[in-house]
Amino acid sequence: MQPKLSHIVLNNWNSMDEKELCDLIVDKVNLWGICVLPNFLKKTFCQSAVADIVRLEQRADVKLWQDPLCSDKRIMGVGKLLPYMELRRNGIVSKVISLLYGAEPEAGFTMSGHLRYVEGNLGSGQGWHRDSVNTNQYKSIAYLSDVSSSSGPFQYYLKTANRISMQACDRYYGIPRSENRINIDPQNVLPSSRLVELTADAGTLVFANTRAIHRGKPIESGSRFALTTYHWKNHIPEHIQKLVN
Repeated sequence: MQPKLSHIVLNNWNSMDEKELCDLIVDKVNLWGICVLPNFLKKTFCQSAVADIVRLEQRADVKLWQDPLCSDKRIMGVGKLLPYMELRRNGIVSKVISLLYGAEPEAGFTMSGHLRYVEGNLGSGQGWHRDSVNTNQYKSIAYLSDVSSSSGPFQYYLKTANRISMQACDRYYGIPRSENRINIDPQNVLPSSRLVELTADAGTLVFANTRAIHRGKPIESGSRFALTTYHWKNHIPEHIQKLVN
């Protein structure tokens, strides 16, 4: 049984004033861990961004992270290379992230993500994981291409980001609360009603607490493009900073 997307999707978001919208997004992220805004970016923006990301990936002077199969390609700091892609500067993104953290984060970047089908790929994020086990970590994710079930959608377990849920996952389902990587398939142990597979059109924006259990589903065909914002209260961790353009 799949959860009702109406709990987390705001179809009428553009009819709200900014304060009402940002407060509602924060409420949904705090309750469910995730909130979705369809049609946030224009199709023309998405098309231009996809074309520019492909061009940047070919440049020798651009830092490009790839997984061992070259299925998952990432440009960290793409907004520094092409400022129009700096999603952190968007007013709604900036305000929501600041409200979630309780203050405007001092450090961060926007990353482009390009998934393509390669046999044996593990999807974006290389399998089920939590971004942090000790603190909440908030991101915004913008789909730049239409994402179906076969093109690597974001998969997310609702209400698995808080400490009580993490303790329950440890005690009842054998998912250690102290480990970022999830070494058992949560689909075999966690209730299916908690799993969201976010298929959506290009232009969709997602806010999520990625302390929860999540992944990019292994891509089965085609390609998927997205922008993801990363935020830290003080500084970018050293092992990530060296990958940033």
